[in-house]
Amino acid sequence: MTLRKGLLPMAGFLGAAGAGLLALALGVVGLAPAGPAQAQPGLGEAPQPTIGPDIPSDVEIPQGFPGNPIAFFDDFSWRSFVALSWPADISDDRRGVPNRTSTIGDLSAPTVWDTWKADFELFQPQGAPPSEWDSHDAVSPCQAQGWTTPTNIHQDKILAQFSKIGGLSQAGFSGAQGSALAARNSSYVRYEVRVNRLEHDFIRDRKLYLAANLPGPTTPPLSFTTNSIEVKGAWREAHDDELPAMQGRYYIVKAQVMNPVRGVCEEKNMALVGLHIVQKTPSRPQWIWSSFEHVDNVPERGGALDHAFSFNDGDPTKQQLTPAVAPPPLSPTNLPQESPTPMQVVRRSPIAASTVVTNSKYQEALRGTVWENYKLVMTQWPTNTALPAGAPFPSAQQPQPPTSTANTTMETYFQQPAASCMRCHDTARANKLDFVWFVPLRAFSPTPPTHLLAAHAAAPTPREKALKELAKMITESQQ
Repeated sequence: MTLRKGLLPMAGFLGAAGAGLLALALGVVGLAPAGPAQAQPGLGEAPQPTIGPDIPSDVEIPQGFPGNPIAFFDDFSWRSFVALSWPADISDDRRGVPNRTSTIGDLSAPTVWDTWKADFELFQPQGAPPSEWDSHDAVSPCQAQGWTTPTNIHQDKILAQFSKIGGLSQAGFSGAQGSALAARNSSYVRYEVRVNRLEHDFIRDRKLYLAANLPGPTTPPLSFTTNSIEVKGAWREAHDDELPAMQGRYYIVKAQVMNPVRGVCEEKNMALVGLHIVQKTPSRPQWIWSSFEHVDNVPERGGALDHAFSFNDGDPTKQQLTPAVAPPPLSPTNLPQESPTPMQVVRRSPIAASTVVTNSKYQEALRGTVWENYKLVMTQWPTNTALPAGAPFPSAQQPQPPTSTANTTMETYFQQPAASCMRCHDTARANKLDFVWFVPLRAFSPTPPTHLLAAHAAAPTPREKALKELAKMITESQQ
């Protein structure tokens, strides 16, 4: 087994070879039980599920593999999801360490990624420096109500930002919030970003929490440490009358959640409905992009409508996105509501057939745990690492017809192939930010003096230029 680097063969991405690979996966590969890593596949064989606490450092593709390597990238995504969902060892308040004496189904402790540093811990008010990795010393968005950043991470998870409407945005630029998502139970979805130690230390050591330290016209571009990982979680409220049906089916935590109307934190039961995982690997410097959802988010295209969904009412006559266009962002002139109107969400493109096969194998291996109820929506990867943008797959060009490139809970209105993860984040890459958007969006920048505003507008910084290009891309993707 060797790592396939640089230019990947394109034969088999379309047509008979790709169909042959799928047929092989359907007809030859059996389901593997949970347990240690299986034997490495030979040429043409799809990988078997690996259930364990170790995050893979890179995708592994057999040397000379002739076709579309989607099964290997999807296996990388699932192995990452399983390892990140492993119960954490929180003795001595450590972060990011799996409990190797536990099992994937143990919900008595937070997951590994739950213990990583949250975005609000990295980007403190007024640009204050973040604390060291294992420390929980930070100002909390809930502190005004008497809460501090928790030492009991599982019981006191914080889903809040330093503004009432922070953490409700699907996509934002220039300091503005993107559209909020309202579930069928009339509650807003909450979002959080967390990073592993390598990414945390890269940001902290270079003081990138300050906008003044981001790359400028004469400075080199950022290059994050290899194996940096960031995750973005999407959570919806689990109301008391929903809990009996949801427990055992969702990963649910108690969290302090910002009430966007009253501006105070309230304890809520929150269910995980979406997770992005992005890792910069040795062979893929343009990062590997993985996206997971809960199986009950929305019905699949042409799928059954016979049970309750979080973001779809199941009415066969109403299977279209509603509202049809993205609602205006929450703002001082568009205030949040205590009980927002539910939105009707659909998946516009199907999940790739090969990904469905891999999902089935991992769901079977995770049988009896809440994690069997999650599924991979897509893995996107660079096919030619010699190109700055990486020539991503999937893309607007392939495959045809297109498969899903979006998470319905995080990119509800950006489900066109042209608006994929790598397409959006390449704007950050082109502006020296190494595909990473959340850093320039959150870095502290004091208001410039009035006498500098004219010059500031005439010569925007790379950060401002990147944000304007992101705004343009988002606008074009909705047309």
